[in-house]
Amino acid sequence: MRVDVNSGEGSRVAQAFGVRGVPILLVLDGDDKTVLTQVGRIQRAAVAASIDSLDKE
Repeated sequence: MRVDVNSGEGSRVAQAFGVRGVPILLVLDGDDKTVLTQVGRIQRAAVAASIDSLDKE
């Protein structure tokens, strides 16, 4: 889900997850626990590899 950290609700979500800068990608598990964080320019291949490795755990 994309969140606008400059909006009221987005600001609350960013604060709840400790977001300090953008862009940031957070991958959450079914319990809303952060399992992957990538800060900065999002590299599609790196994200795909990280998600694949999580799937194998």
